[in-house]
Amino acid sequence: MPIFGITASSNMSTKLTDFYQIATTTLGSATSTVTFSSIPADYTHLQIRASYQTSRGTYPLDKIFIRFNSDTASNYSTHVVQGDGASAASSVENTTSLTDRDMSATTAASGGLVFGTLIMDILDYANTNKYKTTRTLIGFDTNGTVTGYGGRAGLLSGNWRSTSAITSVTFTVDNAANYSANSKFSLYGIKG
Repeated sequence: MPIFGITASSNMSTKLTDFYQIATTTLGSATSTVTFSSIPADYTHLQIRASYQTSRGTYPLDKIFIRFNSDTASNYSTHVVQGDGASAASSVENTTSLTDRDMSATTAASGGLVFGTLIMDILDYANTNKYKTTRTLIGFDTNGTVTGYGGRAGLLSGNWRSTSAITSVTFTVDNAANYSANSKFSLYGIKG
């Protein structure tokens, strides 16, 4: 059953797009890794929505590494455009994962009350004739409670150079940190 649908007007006869909730997890305790596995190939695209925080308590920023099908080869690229309200920056990384670069709120931000957000689209995830492309909106706001770090907002594009259908997605925290309790990750399938 779709949780959100856009239906064409009465003079059109097709349904444009439907979002289906596949899985959701809300963490009851700290953990370093969140994985969606056994993802069915029933959809055109995937979308992941997350609200999370990491346990890194001495610095308000942290990295998250995103991998598909447990692949740790150097066949991922991430392009980042980010801003913090005072300046903008861009970067490119070619590594062993897609990288959410310094865009995660930590327990150092606002006494542990700030959570970062992520919305990631994984396009044509089950297509075995092309490499996989992602687009991600990400950010957090410390409301001025951490000197020099008011928050961040970013737009990321990613590429996984594999023709394998994506059957699992793993989110791992950098710096030997964990995701804090109450972090939430949801996976949706998009038909269209």
